[in-house]
Amino acid sequence: MDFPKSTPNCADDEAKVTTVRFLSGVRTATSLSEARMPAFTEETIESILSTCGGNTAALAESLSQCFDRPYRLEAGDSGMWSTDDVPGEFRGPGILALIQVESQAIAVLIPQSLPLPDWYLHPNDSQTSRLETLAMEWSMNLIPATLEAEKFKSLVVDDIAAAVTSMAPAEWAATLTLNVFEGADASESPVAKLLVIWPLEQPNLEAIVTVDPVVAVPQSVPVPPIMTAPARDPLARLRHLSIEVSVRLAEKKIPMSQLLGITPGMLITFNKSCDDLLDLYVNNSRYCRGEAVKIGENFGLKINQVGVADDPQRKVIDA
Repeated sequence: MDFPKSTPNCADDEAKVTTVRFLSGVRTATSLSEARMPAFTEETIESILSTCGGNTAALAESLSQCFDRPYRLEAGDSGMWSTDDVPGEFRGPGILALIQVESQAIAVLIPQSLPLPDWYLHPNDSQTSRLETLAMEWSMNLIPATLEAEKFKSLVVDDIAAAVTSMAPAEWAATLTLNVFEGADASESPVAKLLVIWPLEQPNLEAIVTVDPVVAVPQSVPVPPIMTAPARDPLARLRHLSIEVSVRLAEKKIPMSQLLGITPGMLITFNKSCDDLLDLYVNNSRYCRGEAVKIGENFGLKINQVGVADDPQRKVIDA
């Protein structure tokens, strides 16, 4: 694939001092990656474009769950990063989802115009967990299986383009536009655009880059922890399989003579209260318990207990 010429972003060999702001304060910090072998090369561009394009459904699901909106994503144009040509929506506030691989990083730029919810600027613990989950799930769907994310983090930034520039994009840094649609109507126009860029040569996952003046942070200000990416899910290929489950109302032993005498209209009683929980079985093993509910015209099960062990008495063989 041919990419248009870009404006190189030159980075000094020495560590750069960058103004950074944590969710709870502002501080001065240095941003310098450890000297390790690069994971992204110009030869990996096509494989990353293919991975991103093939996983748009999974990326959209993560975005929808994070912000409680029904989003759909489609891969758009690809090209090369140029600081001078960054679209206007990425020159303001938003979220930078960073995924570090070796000494480099790939980033997803999410502009405030998505629109982002008001809480993203000052998220509580639950909302912070949502943002970290978004970065974690994207780390498993943005890069090929040959690469493995080591760290990931969602950063709230005052200026997305400035944040990216401070992390030294490679001279050949590639980009992919993800068009965002709301709902399932394929005929509508995209409501927003996300931008994927890689590689960043000096990623800084410990801080939130801003354009504020340098201000010292009191020692008492807590620093949010960096989440370390888990190993790739070894059960990923099994999660698409269909498993048959069954719900048992009640059970008991009856004499063969009673079984042979069953006729239409006959009543069989069980020693189980109507208020007792029902058991859900997977492969003849009890997996959880719940209450019977009516959902429209259908039967449903509202789960109350998960991982319920079978009654030991059931496994005792009668003498």
